[in-house]
Amino acid sequence: MGDYIRKFDIPAYNSSTMYNQYAVVKRTSTNKEYYFVAVRGGNTNQLDTSGLTSNAWWKRFDDFDSDFDTIWTPTYSTSVEIEPRVINAALDDGTTQLARDGINTIPLRYKLTFENVGDAEAKSLLCFCDYIGASRSFRWTTPPPYDKRLAFCLAGVQHTYQRKNVNTVNMNIERSYVIFGVGAGQQKA
Repeated sequence: MGDYIRKFDIPAYNSSTMYNQYAVVKRTSTNKEYYFVAVRGGNTNQLDTSGLTSNAWWKRFDDFDSDFDTIWTPTYSTSVEIEPRVINAALDDGTTQLARDGINTIPLRYKLTFENVGDAEAKSLLCFCDYIGASRSFRWTTPPPYDKRLAFCLAGVQHTYQRKNVNTVNMNIERSYVIFGVGAGQQKA
């Protein structure tokens, strides 16, 4: 996996262009591409001059300190799955002994559904999924009763195009464990 979005053509940021909410652009610096999503509409010349950090108008895809849910909000049926990993050892006397299987043995998995979203929002979500793949973490605040800001990795994504501006995107995400805000394949910028 690289640091590039491969499934979509992403335009370079242009300070004289008016961008709508969910527009995705790229900035290039020292042979690396940075991808941003517009979090507000009516957006012109709002990406700072260095153009490499998130702000109130633009969120960078690999900005680990940005919350996913401040950009995209699931619209329907967010469900959680908790399935502990255990080892079951059968003993000679007919009894069994259970033990945790490794560390972080109670994974937290969510299915997020974004229903009836427009083409721009669907494209921005799919670009984000393409960029993070399964090896980058992102922050998301879980719904009640958990209600906690945690790191997650993408486990899968499904997209259904029904007609122009009517899409459904389902994301399966799993709790990830990162150290000091840096996940697998991630670097603090």
